[in-house]
Amino acid sequence: MLSWLIGEKARDWAFYRDVFEDYPNASVYVDENDVVKVIRVSDIGEYWGVGTVILEWGKRPKLTPKFVKMEHYVAIPTSIEEVYVALVRKGRMRGVASYEPDFGGGFAIYECEKCEEKQRAHFEVFSAESSTPPDEVFKRHLRIAEG
Repeated sequence: MLSWLIGEKARDWAFYRDVFEDYPNASVYVDENDVVKVIRVSDIGEYWGVGTVILEWGKRPKLTPKFVKMEHYVAIPTSIEEVYVALVRKGRMRGVASYEPDFGGGFAIYECEKCEEKQRAHFEVFSAESSTPPDEVFKRHLRIAEG
């Protein structure tokens, strides 16, 4: 059971990679204090639907993604609407976002088979996006996706 992770202080990427090694799709969401509040696992390969590990993180008491692993996709998290829109339009990616009524966060999603390093790199950009100009955040994500 994974319930022991709920309420714990969030850990690093390597820790979650090891914990979720046997799951093709998994995610961890944290609150504003970096405490794990939601864990999703699935063996269903679609990025959106009944078995998704992607949450619309703005709809709940402000949860943000800490780790996402998907077997057939990479999900780029962003809390900047301009970055989200640019990735979906210019990057030709699919998207899932929350508006309540303002932009609450979103994922730009693209197909990629077992691309853990790209996913991890996107999360590194996400963790620094509050101190990076939006156009630079977009460029960094696009370089990772195209690389």
